[in-house]
Amino acid sequence: GLPTKAIWITIDKDVLGRSDAVTNWDQGDMPLSQLLSAVERLAAQCEVLGIDICGDYSRAVFSDPLRATLAYFDHPPRFQPSADDLAINAQVNAALLDCFERVLP
Repeated sequence: GLPTKAIWITIDKDVLGRSDAVTNWDQGDMPLSQLLSAVERLAAQCEVLGIDICGDYSRAVFSDPLRATLAYFDHPPRFQPSADDLAINAQVNAALLDCFERVLP
């Protein structure tokens, strides 16, 4: 049980496995179905005040050499996502939005 009835849900998509999200952060292995189920269960028990999503692929661009160096060591090896990779992210975003429409008033 949560100690409050009102919650804000933050979803970091890099928790998802590679088949459900393409990120250039540390990649998790949670299936999308498990994430959607968790959101639905939370919404059934609490008032959801809002939801935000982060963790999609983002190209690291820095003008500060120190920040560029930190990003180089913080991110997995550099890669350029394909159109198919980005389509996976778009499909997951659509699935998340459908879930939110079901659970939010």
